[in-house]
Amino acid sequence: MSNEIINMEQLVNKLEEHFPDTKFTTVENVVDTIVDMSNSENVYAFDDNHLGLKNDLSPEFLNAFIADADSENFESDRNKVLEQAESTIELAERELSEENIEDIKEDCILRGVDPDDIDV
Repeated sequence: MSNEIINMEQLVNKLEEHFPDTKFTTVENVVDTIVDMSNSENVYAFDDNHLGLKNDLSPEFLNAFIADADSENFESDRNKVLEQAESTIELAERELSEENIEDIKEDCILRGVDPDDIDV
């Protein structure tokens, strides 16, 4: 990704571009949004690393306010979130080629989802 996300405040600003009506006050709000974005077909077919992300994070980090999330105490958890967010946002924002659309449909079939029921 050309514009690396380096902290939680920057991540929140990026998410607000996609979800202007959403109020991100805690890390858990941010993580839930990233997971929701990651579950979209155009992201999930190419990256399923978000599965279990929330379980890999400490409760203290999830409950932290955004303003406190860039503390050194949370470096490991924060890096997991930032890494997943970069991947998710990059995939969500890209233009899909015909090959990408075919890959998404194939992934849906493998997961037992009817490709005619998806919106790509």
